[in-house]
Amino acid sequence: MTEAGKTEPMACRRCNEALNEFRAELADGAFTGEIQYVHVFEDAHDHAPEPRPAAEVPEEDLVFHCDFCSSTAVKWCYWADPIKIAVLDDEDRVREGSGFSIDWAACQRCADLIVLKAIDRLADRAVSCQGLPADMREPQIDLYIEFFATRKPGRRRIKRRRT
Repeated sequence: MTEAGKTEPMACRRCNEALNEFRAELADGAFTGEIQYVHVFEDAHDHAPEPRPAAEVPEEDLVFHCDFCSSTAVKWCYWADPIKIAVLDDEDRVREGSGFSIDWAACQRCADLIVLKAIDRLADRAVSCQGLPADMREPQIDLYIEFFATRKPGRRRIKRRRT
């Protein structure tokens, strides 16, 4: 871990995909100390994540997904404070808590919507592009409201290998 409990970004050793970090929490919000790294689309891989520091991989070789629509044509990185989420069980009890990363990758279309602060359009795009059920639109809106509320100024261009 780095300063203030922040961990460094991780990538999968086998496929170079940037991994999502989940911090397990108890129902009272206490951090258990367990950090789990997962592929963005777990079902699309024939292997479990093999975490290594992303800094060991040239950025242009990392595989990113847009954190809004899941496109792999990412261009920009935005920063926001960690956003806590809760995973509920079948009786709507908190099963575990976790947090979204402070680094948010975005493709150009989603970056254009971020500049416009078009939360509804970002949620529509997420639901459409990811094939999510319509009832996932409101949770996406809630997530993006938190993103915009804690977003830091500026953005950084993500290096991509020219093809």
